[in-house]
Amino acid sequence: MVRVYGYDMATSQQPTTGYHTCSCGESFESTEDLIEHAQDVHGLSVY
Repeated sequence: MVRVYGYDMATSQQPTTGYHTCSCGESFESTEDLIEHAQDVHGLSVY
């Protein structure tokens, strides 16, 4: 779970594929890629 604009944003990891999936539906190979996407597209602010 990550926080975007004061709201919790659900994230999940698909155990069979090894991919991380954003709640918007995009999948990423690494946590770093997911976080970069969330920052760029969804305005994620990491504390």
